[in-house]
Amino acid sequence: MSTSRTLEVDGLEVELVRGDVRRVNLRVRPDGSVRLSAPSRVPADELARFVRAHRAWVDGCLERNGLRDRAEREHWQDGGALDLLGERVSLRVEPAAGRHTQVERVAGELVVRPHAPRPDGLGKPGLADWRPAGEELRQLLLPWLKDELVKAALPLLERRQEEMGVRCSQLRVRWMSSRWGSCNVRTGAITLNAELALRPEACLDAVVCHELCHLLEPSHGARFYALMDRWCPGWPEAHAALRESPPMR
Repeated sequence: MSTSRTLEVDGLEVELVRGDVRRVNLRVRPDGSVRLSAPSRVPADELARFVRAHRAWVDGCLERNGLRDRAEREHWQDGGALDLLGERVSLRVEPAAGRHTQVERVAGELVVRPHAPRPDGLGKPGLADWRPAGEELRQLLLPWLKDELVKAALPLLERRQEEMGVRCSQLRVRWMSSRWGSCNVRTGAITLNAELALRPEACLDAVVCHELCHLLEPSHGARFYALMDRWCPGWPEAHAALRESPPMR
């Protein structure tokens, strides 16, 4: 059973979670919150020293998150740009029309025709020239991005399964807040984070290989990494890129 409380270290608020974990682990979430997981037996003063020893790393993560947030806001607008599986496309947001949002990829452009907003409760008509930006635009594109990830992942998964001689029972794609993928060893189901659609294809390949390797070796021991080295030699670079740019949700 785990317990949670706030630990303040030199002005830095840290969510301390104690429970059945083997080692102390410090994490900076995309929203800027800091989480420290620790075994129940580790004294609080030792945990404070651990946080101080890693303070420069925490500050660097917080700074990168801030820069990333600003960059993300600049991407999600008319004239912005997105990287779809490593290919840069520009965003063109046309005036709202129709009852459903339409997304079309034309050459190097992603054309978005948002649904027309409904009149408000006071009877004021929706704006015909409404062009969503920022988080509104991102939310509109989430279903399309998920579909794109499915289209890219299915043939890649099939090829990797043939090469590795292993089969998953089911592929799921959904939005996840802290993981790029997961594998249920008992059922054989693999889940991928839909946000991989916004990362290079090499990252998608590395995550697919990672989860398939778990069907051959459930742990993260030496055999697991030997399998990764064999089937996906570039995995360290892909994993490093994913750590530098964690999921937004």
